[in-house]
Amino acid sequence: MSPAIVRPPQWKVALWAKDSIEPAMLRVPLIVVTFIALWAVNVWLLDKLRMPYTFVLNVKQISISFVLGVCGILIALYSIIMTVSISGFGFSIETGIMFFYTTLFAAHFLPWSFGAEHQRAFYRLFRMVLLPGHTITFPEVLLADALCSVSKLLKDFGTTAVVIYAAFQRQDVIVYHDSAMIIVALFASIPFWIRVRQCTIQLESCPDTIAKIPVMLNILKYMSSFPPIWLTAAASLGYTHPQMPQLITAAAVINSLYSFLWDVIMDWGLLTFTRDGRVLRRQRLYLPLISYVLLVAVNFVLRFSWLVNRLPGADHLHSSIIVLVIEVGEVFRRALWNIYRIEWEVISQQEKALEKEKALSLSGLLSGSGSSGNGGGGLGEAASTGSSSSTNTSSGGASLRSPSTLVFSSVDR
Repeated sequence: MSPAIVRPPQWKVALWAKDSIEPAMLRVPLIVVTFIALWAVNVWLLDKLRMPYTFVLNVKQISISFVLGVCGILIALYSIIMTVSISGFGFSIETGIMFFYTTLFAAHFLPWSFGAEHQRAFYRLFRMVLLPGHTITFPEVLLADALCSVSKLLKDFGTTAVVIYAAFQRQDVIVYHDSAMIIVALFASIPFWIRVRQCTIQLESCPDTIAKIPVMLNILKYMSSFPPIWLTAAASLGYTHPQMPQLITAAAVINSLYSFLWDVIMDWGLLTFTRDGRVLRRQRLYLPLISYVLLVAVNFVLRFSWLVNRLPGADHLHSSIIVLVIEVGEVFRRALWNIYRIEWEVISQQEKALEKEKALSLSGLLSGSGSSGNGGGGLGEAASTGSSSSTNTSSGGASLRSPSTLVFSSVDR
């Protein structure tokens, strides 16, 4: 008597159906190109705003033509390889995607002259993100945060790797379901682990307990990204509970709300908390005030874009379309985020430089009055001058604030 054939449940069959996994494989290169193109738009806007962003990014200049050139090369390769592989030779989508990634990998060993300096700079920065040193620079944070926005894209890449492996083994991909769910969750978690690691390094260099508070809160923010990822993975592995959907939703809401508040308060510096409990609104702005209002509103909506499948009528949309909308929305949100994050870093560094200059000037006045032998008169004059200077500066457009009043402005956000 032959053993009974155990059929996988319908939800698992649907999860690994071609109309689910093929869009996932095709999305990755397209979203990457979109992300790079939006970075070119970021650079163009920063140049138009005449924002001195190069010194906070530690670069001489960013070539928009190089960024767009990379986009053009990726689009051309992707279009040609996929068309020839599928339409010309009748290969499967996973085979075409494998050829595309293999070509990209091989291209790194060719003696390209196009943007060689920019390529080296990017790979050097990427290595620093993956293997950080004893200090963390702003460009490292910016790139690592960008990777957080492609967490879902990394899930798609993990799915692609599993599908290609199953094809090589001549097995139905559903056979590898359990391993695939763990691999996909690990891929999605990588960017958040990188940021946790960066924050841990920054925590070690904090001079006092007060300075450690925002860094620890930042670590908690990135740690809050793990429960939605791993609870979803656990559910897909069969660890069910009547309250599991509610737990996943609650974890996602906490993470989205936490991240949204962090964007507004810390990453953009629109609100600042002082040691004496006051809340200050940032006065110095590079862009029109209305743009910040729209930014906050759009950012809030896109932070909760994962709720799109709960909208009326969304149940008629295929899951691949919903995922595409969410991933495109997230890279667009990150492009907006970049502009205002870099703006706030520029302002913060300028304010620090001015505060340092003021402190050095005051120190020079004090030392000069002490050596003049003019008794208390010189000291009083210096104190009066410093007080007047501080008053004039704080009432100006730069809105400079004393470091002693700030809690969260001098640390990485």
